[in-house]
Amino acid sequence: MTEPVWEVRYKRSVAADVRRLDASLRRRIRASIEERLAVDPRRGKRLSGLADHETGRPLWSLRVGDYRVIYVFSPRELWVLVVRVGPRGGV
Repeated sequence: MTEPVWEVRYKRSVAADVRRLDASLRRRIRASIEERLAVDPRRGKRLSGLADHETGRPLWSLRVGDYRVIYVFSPRELWVLVVRVGPRGGV
């Protein structure tokens, strides 16, 4: 297994998104973030035409079952910012 290289950060609002989920789903989402995004955030899917309003960077999506993790990242500074977690139809 490849070691994580990217620093994972979370917007404060993500805590509220995750708090609504049951414990097993929270663990599954956190594991996906740590095992996939922290190793290479390009494993997700770029959301065409959408950008984070604070950073101006393109939004990406990582599918975890029926949920999505929406994030941005900086290849130069090696960080990933998780901006939203929610059901596929509502994020």
